Amino acid sequence: MVTLVELYQALLGQDLNYRFRPEHLESLKERNLGLDYDPPSRTIETRHGPMVEEIIPTSLEPLHIGTEFWARMQVLCQAWEAFFRLCYGWYTQPDTSPGNCPRNLIGQGSERQLASLDPGYRSLLPFVRYDCMEREDGLLVVIDVNSSRPIGASHMQGLGNLFVELGLSNIAPPNFSQAIADVIMDCYDQWRESHQGRVDRPEVGIVIPEHMGSVPDFLILGKLLKADHRFASVQVIDPQDLHHDAGAKELRVIDARGRDQGRLDLVLRTVKPDLDPTIAPALLDAYPDSACVVSPLYHRWLGSKFWFVIAQKEPYRSAIVRELGEELAAVLFNSMPESGLYHGGRVYLGGKNMELESLRHKDWVAKVGSGSSSRGIIMGKTSSKTRWLEDLMGMSDGRMVLQRYTPPRKYTLTYPDQDGQPQTGAFKTKLGLYSFGGKAVGFECMACQRSDKIHGSRSTIIMPVLHTTQREQETRGIWTPGPSHSPLPA
Repeated sequence: MVTLVELYQALLGQDLNYRFRPEHLESLKERNLGLDYDPPSRTIETRHGPMVEEIIPTSLEPLHIGTEFWARMQVLCQAWEAFFRLCYGWYTQPDTSPGNCPRNLIGQGSERQLASLDPGYRSLLPFVRYDCMEREDGLLVVIDVNSSRPIGASHMQGLGNLFVELGLSNIAPPNFSQAIADVIMDCYDQWRESHQGRVDRPEVGIVIPEHMGSVPDFLILGKLLKADHRFASVQVIDPQDLHHDAGAKELRVIDARGRDQGRLDLVLRTVKPDLDPTIAPALLDAYPDSACVVSPLYHRWLGSKFWFVIAQKEPYRSAIVRELGEELAAVLFNSMPESGLYHGGRVYLGGKNMELESLRHKDWVAKVGSGSSSRGIIMGKTSSKTRWLEDLMGMSDGRMVLQRYTPPRKYTLTYPDQDGQPQTGAFKTKLGLYSFGGKAVGFECMACQRSDKIHGSRSTIIMPVLHTTQREQETRGIWTPGPSHSPLPA
């Protein structure tokens, strides 16, 4: 049987890591942000200076889902994809909107101005991850939409492969990289129809700055995509090496020594230069005609949590039912938490305008519409009524989304103590459902002991989620857990 120490050492060798600046990692350790056990790490040199790669903790056991539940996930992704297309039409063609176009709530600056810019392909959001909580009745609640890059998917495939290699599982993980390759090639083939002279087998660049924490995730993806015969080459590139030749309408790679490494036909982006032009100015200049850039720029607003509020208001709700049909609309609304708009001390919820004080604060979570990585979240559950009101009242000039709180489901998981030996404890879980090209591809599961804000911090465990043909065995939930991680009461 593989020990936790052996598993964690294997993670380091498989690039299943997160990249930190040394001073940042030391600060996290000093603040006791992490497990009791310091995971294996290594120091590497980058053009931005030394960085520390530390493994992302996992548990000894994977989680499993059954075929019936997985079929429901395909329908859920279909419903959200159809909803996005409605939102896109309302936002870019306000005269088609059933109500007042919500542009004053959603998007900023160039996002609003260039929302309808044609990327050259039909997919609105090629890569989506829905962050989900499980309700008491077993249905999933989508609490956030991550809409710009396939972050974490390659890690989950690599982690699942490692579990098979080490004998911790006999079930192959979902093939995330194949799904990513299919989507970007679909986008490229459509883009190439209106861009003459582009080759059948594109030169692919995965663009990510060397100092970003998720670099190892995309290094794994690069290795996996290199095996696909449809690509002439695949390389992971720092945006500083991108150069746009406007005259030739080409995006080229020129390394730090000034050597021209050739043209890029297809770019998988991981950065947001539309929000911060200093990240990758050449990518902005090249879009959309000098290279096929996936995901499209200026579409991040489609993942705004303000759409949750708009969808539940009339006449938008009725329009969604009419356009999607009753069955698909029911899937959408059943997966959407009750949501309202906070502004200036008042809450607009369920067609009513009420005082913030009238809400039971522990039932609600306040969020910035475009926030990510648990930033801009005010949780009523972990705050006093007075503090809750003070925090939100302090945002009187801003608008926040209020979502009804869904308690995270708890599991008993195996994790290392301070000596790296196995121990068990209760963890709160959050699911990430990956939808590529509008189709469900697979899950990730994050688990945390100390916080209800479950995201990729040092104190978070990430487990692979594997598909099994066994019948689901629990009556209250969706998971078919292994013997050592039975569910606990919420």
